[in-house]
Amino acid sequence: MTKPVSTTWSANSSSSCALTNSDRRAYKTWYDATYGSLNWNDYEIHHIRPCEWGGNKDYSNLIPLPYSFHRGTVSPWWVNY
Repeated sequence: MTKPVSTTWSANSSSSCALTNSDRRAYKTWYDATYGSLNWNDYEIHHIRPCEWGGNKDYSNLIPLPYSFHRGTVSPWWVNY
């Protein structure tokens, strides 16, 4: 994965945008109604701009990613960013 284009992001320790179980249920319901149902057992909800880099939990900042891709590629990349 390549470095984000934006250079205005700065790291912070805020976890205020972490999703609660209620947030996850609401997002899944909204997503399924808007785009069609997913088998959520195979997906995780990813923050496009991570909380630690100023992201939020607005639906426009969330995207479902296949579990293995999210855990095996995306999350490790951000941890080492």
